[in-house]
Amino acid sequence: MNLPSRLTRRIYLLVGISFLYALAFSIGTGVIPAWGRWYSPNLHYRRQVEGLLHGHLSISQAIEDVDHDLVWHEDGVHQVWGLGVPFWRLPFEVLARLCGAPSFPDRLCFLFALWVWGIYVLTTLDRVAFDTVWPTLRKRVELGLIGVFMVLLNPCFVSLCSTRFAVYEEACAYFYMCGTALLIGVVRFLMLPSVARLCAFALAAGLAPLVRPTLVFYGLVSLILCLYHARAKGLLGNASAWLLVCLSYSLGIGVVLGTNYLRFG
Repeated sequence: MNLPSRLTRRIYLLVGISFLYALAFSIGTGVIPAWGRWYSPNLHYRRQVEGLLHGHLSISQAIEDVDHDLVWHEDGVHQVWGLGVPFWRLPFEVLARLCGAPSFPDRLCFLFALWVWGIYVLTTLDRVAFDTVWPTLRKRVELGLIGVFMVLLNPCFVSLCSTRFAVYEEACAYFYMCGTALLIGVVRFLMLPSVARLCAFALAAGLAPLVRPTLVFYGLVSLILCLYHARAKGLLGNASAWLLVCLSYSLGIGVVLGTNYLRFG
């Protein structure tokens, strides 16, 4: 009973640290510059969420609303930064409406994404440190700090979020979190390989380009690495396993291509 309780306490500690990281990062970079200032000045993503709430992929049906970086297709105005972030914001917006609020703060959605991402990164680093050949506490701490500064506090990511943080910067920030999450997903799969985990990873890799199109390359390369390891471990010894993985990836990519076709032709 002692080992599970220690593991549980460690996970709770990492969850708490991740929240403090997300809060400090959001305030320190100016993503949330002050109390009550948690709405983006750019409305493209918000208008996309409104469109999704009303059951359509466009942000407007009036051609006079076409503006810089927006496109007109199939009797609708569309934003070009992907549907991944609006899909992420959608449950928060639904929850806000159910509670009687007019909208959910954009910046708090980003803070929550940072929190979840931080948990994913730190729990993986923790597992790597304790499950590999790092013999001493000092070595484990060194590994953890290297991982934190390379991923969570990467200078490029910090600099990006310290800018004006309009729609393009926000899209790139989510892109960075998704890209590093794919890398960490590979690490987790290498440590605990299974067909179910491989199918889940394939689905995530297929859906990743919803955030930014170039994630298709990151997702594909990451999936190939996992497939190579799975094959070496004998997890893909029959056709049904290959079929499940291919279907999972095809489902994710199908959502990306299907929505792109409906939006842009």
